[in-house]
Amino acid sequence: MLSLYEASYLGTEDEEILKKALEFSRTRLHEFISHTSPEIGYRHIVRSLTLPKHLRMARLEARNYMDEYRHASNQIPALLELAKLDNDMIQSLHQTELAEICRWWKELGLIEKLSFARDRPTECFLWTVGIFPEPCYTNCRIELTKTICILDVIDDIFDNYGTLDQLVLFTHAIKRYSSIYNLYVINNQNVSLLLFLFLQVGP
Repeated sequence: MLSLYEASYLGTEDEEILKKALEFSRTRLHEFISHTSPEIGYRHIVRSLTLPKHLRMARLEARNYMDEYRHASNQIPALLELAKLDNDMIQSLHQTELAEICRWWKELGLIEKLSFARDRPTECFLWTVGIFPEPCYTNCRIELTKTICILDVIDDIFDNYGTLDQLVLFTHAIKRYSSIYNLYVINNQNVSLLLFLFLQVGP
């Protein structure tokens, strides 16, 4: 029943059968938890009813499940220990990645130069962990976090610094630069150029 509930969220707007499946499964799950003691399955259902699985971060979900499994009457201690080791290894990897990102952010020095800019590399990194949860995607997480941080600063400049005429010229410059070089991913050199263009452009 829980699988049907989760699957019903993956349909399109015009799929009436899945809409009915969502209503049916949600009603049955609410009835189930109202007559069930809070064991591992109960907590899992409550969490799914609050936020469907496809909207949750895989690693945070694994951590939640470990906490629940620890109190299960039929737990396998070796399996729980293996899950803890895996979680510790991934956490250590993410700490290393975040340390590199924070070092880069500090060396960039934009917060000191632009007092209105948001200082949020940790938040940006957490967002990338949700997109690329697998350990092998270290470089993707780091580079995407850097890109998001820079785009945040550009957004703050756009919102707080420029005049209307400057912002129109800035938007035009970005669109023109993007079309000329067929930009799909902003790397460090391109970001530097974008910031230079914005700071130099005038009415």
